[in-house]
Amino acid sequence: MNTLQPLLALSLALSLTPAAEAQLTLRKFGGATPGTTRFEFSGGTPGNPVFLLFSDNEQQTPVLPGITLDIDLFYAQVCAEIPFFTAQLDANGSASTSITLPGKPLLEMMRLSFQAFEFRPFDEVSNLTRLTFQAPGSFAPTFDATQIPIITGSGFVEPDGKVLLVGGSGPIVNRYDPDLQEFSIAGVVPSGNILATQTMLQDGRIFVCGGIGLSGQPTDEAFVWDPATGLSTQVGPMNAPRAGHASARLNNGRVLIIGGARTLDFADLPTFLAGLLETTEIYDPVAGTLTPGPNLLEKKLFHSATTLSGGDVLVAGGLSVLPIVNIPTVSFLAQTYLANSNIFGLPALMATPRMLHGATALSDGRALLAGGVSIDFTTFLQTGNIQDLIIGTVPNAITYRGGFFGGFSSPQPLQAGGMLPAVAAIPGAKALIAGGFNVRVDVATGTFVFEPLATSDFFAAGVTSPVSDMAAPRIGAVAVSLPEGKVLVAGGGAVQSELFQPR
Repeated sequence: MNTLQPLLALSLALSLTPAAEAQLTLRKFGGATPGTTRFEFSGGTPGNPVFLLFSDNEQQTPVLPGITLDIDLFYAQVCAEIPFFTAQLDANGSASTSITLPGKPLLEMMRLSFQAFEFRPFDEVSNLTRLTFQAPGSFAPTFDATQIPIITGSGFVEPDGKVLLVGGSGPIVNRYDPDLQEFSIAGVVPSGNILATQTMLQDGRIFVCGGIGLSGQPTDEAFVWDPATGLSTQVGPMNAPRAGHASARLNNGRVLIIGGARTLDFADLPTFLAGLLETTEIYDPVAGTLTPGPNLLEKKLFHSATTLSGGDVLVAGGLSVLPIVNIPTVSFLAQTYLANSNIFGLPALMATPRMLHGATALSDGRALLAGGVSIDFTTFLQTGNIQDLIIGTVPNAITYRGGFFGGFSSPQPLQAGGMLPAVAAIPGAKALIAGGFNVRVDVATGTFVFEPLATSDFFAAGVTSPVSDMAAPRIGAVAVSLPEGKVLVAGGGAVQSELFQPR
């Protein structure tokens, strides 16, 4: 307590005016070692000095009557002697301060807790925020784990910076607080969320459609879940039951729903293949309607849909069916939905067929496709022997740029080709590609063997390069780029989540 006495004396001397109505908020950005870490203050009293404290020990610490910090004061004197820890709030009650940290092993993986308070008077204390310092290209565990396991699903950043993790956990929605690195249960959606799609609307609500229903078959149900109220509104049925489809939000706020399967009767292959869909439909959240959209050139299941910067949507890969002969195949084909015309443009061909791949929109307008699997069914359909399936995971990533002179780039190698990798775009046209799984046929037993991956790759300047492995292998994890600059990787079979520090 003595280490803070000069600061308390100053604050008491300046406490000559009543406190203004304000709520001081502290946010952190960065955390790389080496690198620059920035702290931003907002919602404070205009013109007031603000002081930042850190500690490696969280405890309730009374400092004045009615004023309690969430950290101890062990390092208060250190903070008082370094100019970085003091700032002046501007006319909007905001300020920022930055510090450049060296690449010292001592700092790596260190988690510190930060809190700020105002002078004049000393009665405004900020929220607590935790920061883990990491070497670029490394992973670190979050403070706690998800409330329930997650496999597949979607992640969305809310206006306050928190993250909603929807799907992959059945009806349960997880919320991640990046300030505290903690998870909580945000609510329940009326869907099993297996092979369904989740799309954030422009007003922050979540549109969920299709997936496996209570019957064990694809459903035509669609609804909107409001995270502010926890309530769901039924907006379906869709024009067809769908599972394993894809969805993408258009720039006008509508949602394009593409392909999928209307039946999952794998014991009856002709019926299953006949149930693959080339149809699309469009959800209008203003009118609350679902209307048919244009058809694709081919049926698609387990494909991707990525909204490009101009508002068009790239639909790529997936399990398809060769016409006339009705033979399943993994598709080379990609088509772009032209939003202004409500039609699909001319097809483009990928160098490698792929399905169950990862996809994201990069900040420079390109789409990134990573990993996936290709399967040759030819001999298997003749023999019915599972050992005759030729399965190859796709060990590369490609980008697509739209427009008249657009198309796919040359493939960039990945450490391992994996199905269902977690992919997250990072500012600067960068991306993280993490985990997934390989699949092979065990000849001795005639069964599929799934091998989860912990490897990760970093995409930047048009090329891929290896980064550190995750602490645990992950299949179908969710990766979300956080406003603070790190990437949250959650689920995929491991309960403990991780933070990736970009290069």
